[in-house]
Amino acid sequence: MKALYYAPLLALFLVPGTAPAEEINGFDPTRSCSEVLGSTRGSTDQFMIAAWVFGYLAAQNEIMRPVSIANNQAVLGNLIKACADSGGKSLLDLVKANKPSEAPAGNAGAETGPAAGSEAEARALLSQFLQPNFDRHALTWSLKANPEEVREVYAEPLATKLIATYDQQLTQNVAIGPKPGQTNLLTWFATTDSLKRGGRMLEEFPGGYGKVAGYFKGNHPIVRFKFVEQGETLGMAFDGLIYVGGRWVWMPKPWRSLD
Repeated sequence: MKALYYAPLLALFLVPGTAPAEEINGFDPTRSCSEVLGSTRGSTDQFMIAAWVFGYLAAQNEIMRPVSIANNQAVLGNLIKACADSGGKSLLDLVKANKPSEAPAGNAGAETGPAAGSEAEARALLSQFLQPNFDRHALTWSLKANPEEVREVYAEPLATKLIATYDQQLTQNVAIGPKPGQTNLLTWFATTDSLKRGGRMLEEFPGGYGKVAGYFKGNHPIVRFKFVEQGETLGMAFDGLIYVGGRWVWMPKPWRSLD
């Protein structure tokens, strides 16, 4: 009976007439995780994967988690991160490696991968955007911070303004990624506490961080990054990749939400 536990979860997203008007590919969990995650074309495919993971873990490990939009995004983000470190495992094997004490698809394979919250882990995640056939929209959407994560990094009143800004601007149509010919990744790694203290590290980040540094709470790894052509330093620049609550999230250009 346990093996069938995930069926009701999948049914939540498969009731006729409720699926979004988008292409639905479905997936085969016995295939390579990178192939499965790279072939998603919309939110329904992504929700099917997340719901299957929730159900599989509940059936095998008795790990019960609420199935929600925020948790689906967290699961997808963790899957993408773990897949990058998996050496080509199937999606099924990747989820099987999850231990009962861990969050859904949490750090499967992490014992052989980069440390959680490290620059190496951030680079492994961001390198996925350089793969030409990867679904950059899905990966970007999985990095969207939920309100609790925003409030864990930023104090009020900026936190509430950021939540409203990101809900409006960071939709499923937004995609991080390089321009054609930009095959290299540059990263700058710091912590929010080091930016708050100012000095050299703050100078490495966009000037707007000087305006929001006083709102930082705690001490979270933060990364700015660029996609550039070989040998170049100018390219597509991004900021605000932050490690909070056990996963990387994207909170770009926070100073734009200041009065």
